[in-house]
Amino acid sequence: MEIAALANSRGVVVSLLGNMVGPLSALAVAPALSQGLGIAGRGEVAAAIAPLSVAVTVAAVGMPEAVTYFAAQGRLTRGTRSFALLFGTVASVLAAAVVWFAAEWLAGGDSSLATLIRVISLSTIPAVWCAVFRGLALGERRWKLVAVERTVSAAVRVVGVYALFFADHLSPASASAAMAMPYFVGGVAYFARRNSRRDADPEARVSSLALVKYGAALWIGSLSGILLGRVDQLLMTPLSGVRELGVYAVAVNVSEVVLLANLAIREVFFSVESASSSDSRAAQVSRMSSLVTGSAALVAGALSPFAVPLLFGAEFEEAVPVIFILLSAIVLGNPGSIGGATLSARGRPGLRSLSLVVATAVNLALIFMLVPRYGALGAAWATLVANVVSGNATLVWLQRRFGIPLADFYRFRSSDVERLVGEVRSLMASIARRGEV
Repeated sequence: MEIAALANSRGVVVSLLGNMVGPLSALAVAPALSQGLGIAGRGEVAAAIAPLSVAVTVAAVGMPEAVTYFAAQGRLTRGTRSFALLFGTVASVLAAAVVWFAAEWLAGGDSSLATLIRVISLSTIPAVWCAVFRGLALGERRWKLVAVERTVSAAVRVVGVYALFFADHLSPASASAAMAMPYFVGGVAYFARRNSRRDADPEARVSSLALVKYGAALWIGSLSGILLGRVDQLLMTPLSGVRELGVYAVAVNVSEVVLLANLAIREVFFSVESASSSDSRAAQVSRMSSLVTGSAALVAGALSPFAVPLLFGAEFEEAVPVIFILLSAIVLGNPGSIGGATLSARGRPGLRSLSLVVATAVNLALIFMLVPRYGALGAAWATLVANVVSGNATLVWLQRRFGIPLADFYRFRSSDVERLVGEVRSLMASIARRGEV
């Protein structure tokens, strides 16, 4: 199956729609949060939510990705699915406890903010449950079910924040609660359709130990990945204050919208590649994703100087140069994103994890060097350098272990643009045909 078959699949169409609602809902609520709370208040909300994002990834221990991997191969049993959920539950309780005790430091000594961080950390448990169920649905290619869950979560977030905003009850505490609420209600979609479509063949079934081993190997990379994307927000309050975090949070909300296509393609690609691998498909998917992401970044960058003051207020104008740097980081890291999915799908998640660990170490060092002095700008530069390191390290592993030339992920051909135009037309036609999705 080459990229044409992948792009025309129901998976990419529905996954694209499902992936859109998360970043778009975050962008949709950002003006209300920014105008209703100001820079400092917006920073407090980000400070309360950032530990939750890290805690969920820590607690998941790679189980959602492991479930996706083995479900795509038809090797899961009811017992191993239950084990993954139980394992994640125990880990989520431990992760929430760690956040609880670290809250005072994460809040920079602000006792009220520390209390808010502790309360929000309780969302870790339902969030992990939801992630495991989502991993199973992705492995079984139940794209529509995943899209429904994500849509429900996004709707709860948007409705909650704007209801508070128009009722004049928006505060850092109420806004944080509204942002965390989707973790409690999003998983309802999976409970409504909790039964798997199939069980594993007795000769192919995977053991709980194998599930843990694969999940743990991938977890190191997942943890490094979330640290790479969220540790700056986690550390910015103690290093630079909530005001700089408020600026940075807006820049992140805007820049992450350009990841929509990459997220949808990578998600479906991982499931398809797990079932059967193709070197040419991996390189093609990477180049097509880079073209789409780069084009979206150019549009977002051009609009930012005008849109940011209009949507968020004049005081957030300083977020514009931060957005430019973060957009560059996303584009430069895109090939490595597909490369990492390729390694994981071919049973080598440890190599992807190693690349992310190195990049995270670089990112942390730069954060401690740059954020205290340069605030949000320093965090953005740290992200850019780390993305370049991570992406290229992943592609080097692909070249060494599977013989896929690193240059194939970067060497664009004149036919790539023509192919991309054709894929977009096919995708739009498919969406039109499936308007009921």
